[in-house]
Amino acid sequence: MRTLLGEEPLEVSAQMVRGDERIGELDETIAFTLRFPSGAIAQCSASYAAYETKDLRLYSEDGALELENAFAYTGQRLFTRHRLGDARGVEETRLAHASAFAQEIDHFADAILHDRAPQTPGEEGVRDHLLMEAIYRAAGLGHPVDVSDISI
Repeated sequence: MRTLLGEEPLEVSAQMVRGDERIGELDETIAFTLRFPSGAIAQCSASYAAYETKDLRLYSEDGALELENAFAYTGQRLFTRHRLGDARGVEETRLAHASAFAQEIDHFADAILHDRAPQTPGEEGVRDHLLMEAIYRAAGLGHPVDVSDISI
């Protein structure tokens, strides 16, 4: 969501569930909400015990985007939903298969060859890690945590 919105969250709240015997002592399910400076709110979840979906949905007052299999290697379908006066329109786009791993390798090689920073430098991974720590902290405390000062 940080990448999609191009901004850092201000606050995170979270809940965590354990208890599915198949999962053992791992955190079974985590649901968290990120609040951004623009007013955007991201509601996210991950679970070892729930049916696997890799979908991304974005909603606004004018329409919605739904990307099936957003985090999978193949099978992406993009649905654009919008208003047409009093009616509603839906457009479907099937995205061509591309090897995400090959594209990533090509991008890093190009960055090295042209002495440029990659789109996802290591600092991005550190920011993600710090945000994940804040999500766990919010779940443990049971109330929102300010993350506006996360920096590396």
